[in-house]
Amino acid sequence: MKKQRWITPALLVLFLAMAALLAGCGGNAGTEETSGGSGAEEDSGANAEAAAETEVTKVLIGNAAGPKPYAYMNENDELVGYEVDVINAIDALLPEYEFSFEVTEFTSIFAGIDSGRYGMGTNNFTKKPEREEKYLFANEYFVYNYTVAVVKKGRDDIKTLDDLGGKTAESTAGGFTQIFFEAYNEAHPDNPIIVNFTESDTVKQLQNVVYGATDFTFLETVMFDSYKEEYPELIAELEYVEFTKEETATIQDPYAWYIYPKTAEGEALRDAVDAALLELVADGTLKELSIKHFGFDMTGR
Repeated sequence: MKKQRWITPALLVLFLAMAALLAGCGGNAGTEETSGGSGAEEDSGANAEAAAETEVTKVLIGNAAGPKPYAYMNENDELVGYEVDVINAIDALLPEYEFSFEVTEFTSIFAGIDSGRYGMGTNNFTKKPEREEKYLFANEYFVYNYTVAVVKKGRDDIKTLDDLGGKTAESTAGGFTQIFFEAYNEAHPDNPIIVNFTESDTVKQLQNVVYGATDFTFLETVMFDSYKEEYPELIAELEYVEFTKEETATIQDPYAWYIYPKTAEGEALRDAVDAALLELVADGTLKELSIKHFGFDMTGR
């Protein structure tokens, strides 16, 4: 017969206290692991999200909101157009960057890049030696501008650049065609183009062609088409002569480029945007946007 073992009240209290202590420790340990694990996951997710946010580089782009349809303000006072849609498509391909526009004067785009306000400029920029000295140009162009000679409808004596000798023309002083006229006349001293450099706007220059005051003026095809909506009666009196790509390139650089500051950040952004542009070319997006805004393929590819 087994000898009975009695637990004294004091011993019982001790046992109960120990059991409660062990249960409490076990319960707390389970709660810490669960809540600790969940909290760690939440903290990790929050930290990752915060890290992702801090890794996004915001890029403010300077643009002069013109000419249409490259970029312009719509009826809701929003910047829209081909350049805006292309940047939005690039933005979707580059999660590490966040792009936004600021409308400013054309010359202020350069000043904004100089001051560090703008990380990028887009306004149908062509390359010029003085610009390339100060700014980093893209390696990939986003549009190809077709420059044409606008003449009075029915005229057929201007078909190539060689036919321009002896003809009268009008050009904006300091405009993109001035260099061409000077180079052409230097190469053709016996039969130069008779150029009137003027401060008159494009509409006035087109009117002078209609009235016979000048034989032709240079214009980009997209601008000619845009004037059809604003000045249908004027444009009805005109037509344009297209040149070969080689001839067009001698009138002006037909390619339009983005510009950036000459910094490490600017170079990194340039390379990223170039890569995204090539993706848009490959999948047909750039061509689609060109046709949407210009009515034809302005990508030149």
